[in-house]
Amino acid sequence: MIEAREVRLPWTDLNHEESSTVYRPSVYTMSTGSKSEGNQLLAIKWIDEPEGYRWTRIPAVNLLEYAVPSPKVLPRGVNIIYDRSSHVHGYQFSPAADDIYLKAKRVFRSCVYFPYEFSLFVTYKQYVVPKREECIFSLFEDATRDTLISVGFSRDRLVFRFKGFRYRFKMTYGLQDRKWHTLGISMSASTLAVTRDCKRRRVRPLRAPFPDLLPVANTSFSIGRCEKKSSVFQGLLKSVILVSGGDAATRACPTKMDIKPRLTNYIRVYPGYSSLTPFYSRSRSTCEWSDVGNIAFDVHAKKLKVCINGVWREVKISSDKRRMDYLVPYQTLDSGLGAVDVEVFDLPGEGTFAAFAAAGVEPDATYRSNLYQWRNGKFYFYQRLRTSTAQSWEFFRIRNQFFLAVANYGLRKATNSTLYKWNKVRRKFRYYQDIPSSVARDVEAFQIEGEHYLAVANHREGNNNIINSTVFKWSRKDKRFQEFQTLPTMGAYDMTYFTVDIGTGNGLNHGLAVANSFDGKSTLIFSDIYRWQDGRWTLFHSLEVGSIFLPF
Repeated sequence: MIEAREVRLPWTDLNHEESSTVYRPSVYTMSTGSKSEGNQLLAIKWIDEPEGYRWTRIPAVNLLEYAVPSPKVLPRGVNIIYDRSSHVHGYQFSPAADDIYLKAKRVFRSCVYFPYEFSLFVTYKQYVVPKREECIFSLFEDATRDTLISVGFSRDRLVFRFKGFRYRFKMTYGLQDRKWHTLGISMSASTLAVTRDCKRRRVRPLRAPFPDLLPVANTSFSIGRCEKKSSVFQGLLKSVILVSGGDAATRACPTKMDIKPRLTNYIRVYPGYSSLTPFYSRSRSTCEWSDVGNIAFDVHAKKLKVCINGVWREVKISSDKRRMDYLVPYQTLDSGLGAVDVEVFDLPGEGTFAAFAAAGVEPDATYRSNLYQWRNGKFYFYQRLRTSTAQSWEFFRIRNQFFLAVANYGLRKATNSTLYKWNKVRRKFRYYQDIPSSVARDVEAFQIEGEHYLAVANHREGNNNIINSTVFKWSRKDKRFQEFQTLPTMGAYDMTYFTVDIGTGNGLNHGLAVANSFDGKSTLIFSDIYRWQDGRWTLFHSLEVGSIFLPF
C-alpha cells in the first residue's frame, strides 16, 4: 500500500540565472507497506502549472519611484523634504494627506499573482513616538478597499498584517532617535523575519501560510496610509523597495567581518548572488550617497572600484608600477567641531598656514575655527577665529594686504560671512568686515583687470532656496568690499572663477561657474556658467547636471 502526502515548498528558480521563469515544486512523502515497516521514500515532482500560474521573478522595485515619477506632481498633503543633517530627500505626509497609490499591475506586468515569498525594504526616519498605529505600506483590493497586506508602526512595535493575522515586533531603537534606518521585512514559507539596519534580526512563525494564489489584477499599493481610519505615517520615507524571492535581507546585508579600527574605508557590499548587490549586473551600477569615497572589490570583474558621483568606477593602476603607494598618518590636528573645509596658504615672511572651517554640531551655535602654522616639520596651533557654522575659507591678497574670508552658514537666523585681515604688527588675523550673506556655502576671490572681487554663494533664505548670490567689489576709496552684482541661484553650493584662452588674440576670457543644488522641490535643475562681458557677469551657458551634492 502506498500513501502519498503533498508538501508545499518555496518557489525555486529551476535554471537560476539562465531562466527567469519560476515553477512551484511539489514534494511527495510516500511510505511503502505498513507503517510498522517504516520504509519511506522522498519523491520530488516539478509541476509545470497551467498558463497564468507561473510568474516571472521581478527585480527590486522602489514603489515610491513608480508611484511618484516626478517630484513636481505630488498628491495633496505630500511634500518632499530635504534633510540637511544627512543630505537626503524624503517624502513627508501631513495628517490629512491623500494616499500615494500605485496600481499593482504596473509592477507585476507579466504576473497575475503576488509573490509567494517576498521581502520589503523601507528606509525611514522618525521624529516622535507614534500615539497610534501609523501606516507605511499596504496592498488593498480596489473594489472593496479591503487591506490584504499592511505594514505600520505602533508606539514601540512594527505591525505586519495579512489575512486577518497580526504580527508585532518590538522595536528597541529607531523610533524617535531622528536617524535614518532601513527596515527589512521578509516573508518565507513558514516564517516572517524583520531586520533593522542589517542587525537585530527577529523571526516569527506563521500562524497560517501566506497565500500562493493572491491575485493582483484588481489591487493597488498604498504608501503612507493603510485605511481611512488609520493614521498617516508622520516621519520621512526615502524608499519602499519590494523584492520577490525568499529572505532577501540575508543576501542584501553584508557579512560580519573583523575590520581593524584604523581602517577608514569600508566595503558595504560583499560578494553574493543577490540582485540587490551593486556588482550583480555587469553594467555600471549606482552607489548610494553614503558610499561616496568608499572602495569595494568587484568579484565579477575582479577589479577594485571606488564610489564617485553615484557610480562605482574602476581604480586604474599603471602597469609599470609593481606596488601601490599609500598615504600613512603623519599628524593629528584638532580641527574644531565638525570641520568641513581647510585652506592652506603661504604668508610672505611668516610661512605656511592651514585654516580649518568648523561647522559645529548645533544649529546657530558660534564656534571658533582653528588656524595652524607649519614649523619644524609639523603644524602647530596658531590662532582661533570666530565663525558660525563655517563652510569654506578663502585666502587672498590685495596689493600688500592679506585677507581670510569665511562663508558662515548659520541656520535659523540670518548670519553674515566674515572677512579677516592680517595684522603685521600683532602677527594675527583680526576682524575686518562683515560680508552680507544668507546661509553661505562658499566664497571665491578673484581679480579682473586690476580690480578685486569676492563672490558669495548663498544657499537659501528661510525656506526659500531661490535667492540671489552676490559678487562684491573692493573699493579703493573706502577700503571695503561693496555690493557689485547679484546673480540668480537655486540653493547655491559652490562658485569657481576660471579663465579660458580661446585663441582669438584678445587675451583671456573670464568665467564664473555656479553650482546650483535644489530649488525647493527638485534637485533636477541647471547650474550656470557666467562670462565677463562689458564689465559685468552675463549668463553664458546652463548645464543640466542634477543635484550637485547628492546622486539622488
